[in-house]
Amino acid sequence: MQGQPKVTACVVTYNQASYIEQCVVSILQQVGDFELDVLVGEDCSTDDTRAILATLHMQYPDRLTVCFNEWNMGAEKNTLSLVRKASGDYIALVDGDDYWLPGKLQAQLAFMQDHPDCPAVYTAAKVIDGDGNRVRTFSRAVPGRISGAYLLARCNFLQYSSVVLRADLRSEIQQVPSYGGLDYNIHLRLATHGRLGYLDRELTAYRVGHASSMMQMLPDVVRERIWLTITDPRFAHFGILPKLSGGTVFVADVLSAAWRRKDSGLAKGYLGRVWREQHLLGLAMILCGFAYFPVRGLLRSPWRRRRPS
Repeated sequence: MQGQPKVTACVVTYNQASYIEQCVVSILQQVGDFELDVLVGEDCSTDDTRAILATLHMQYPDRLTVCFNEWNMGAEKNTLSLVRKASGDYIALVDGDDYWLPGKLQAQLAFMQDHPDCPAVYTAAKVIDGDGNRVRTFSRAVPGRISGAYLLARCNFLQYSSVVLRADLRSEIQQVPSYGGLDYNIHLRLATHGRLGYLDRELTAYRVGHASSMMQMLPDVVRERIWLTITDPRFAHFGILPKLSGGTVFVADVLSAAWRRKDSGLAKGYLGRVWREQHLLGLAMILCGFAYFPVRGLLRSPWRRRRPS
């Protein structure tokens, strides 16, 4: 690679007027030994998101391109459209309600240049609520290099808006499965090309618990896609034990969600499905999931989440 590497940040947004300016400006303010351009896919928002982006484009005409979609494409097609247009040597993926902290991009590019076998690198994230208050860290105690088997075994612990990947692997995003390109599936697909990198520094801010959050709006859709990812044949080569472990974590999370929502139908529906689709392996997932459920519930309890600012 001659000269400075170029990074294209792809930002998807819909009805995020309260957050999109902070997101875009935090990316444009990254400094270091690289070139940077930002592509934003504005997905026909009904609030002031479009007007805010138009103003930002006038302020940063050479570095910011806003794609004003003519119809609501949805997050996945919006992302694919931006990734196809990306011209950088590296591609960063960002949700419009998250933002970056200073030094993020320089640290990740230094890691990638020091590890030419690494397909993508992630960072720890500061989890914040809709008002910007700190909630916790996502995630700690993560190794600096992550195999696909390790990731499959522990379900998703990587933060989407922190990723920087090599542009020649964009096909892994473009070839999303028919059930949708959930973050977890993308991370695992990238891990088929080598061990992922991880920087244990809070260089990304991940916003949760507000109206435009997918986890807030469509938790059952997210849960469905996690299960389909764990059982995706593409990842079978990672091994049976990682798949068992990932299924165990999934079952424990289903039980935890059912307990919080007082929804026995949620638990029964998924437990029956795990058994029907995975047979003896599914039975092992269920038994291990019941054993792990009390631990998983404790780790996710509200009093464990909040830390001082």
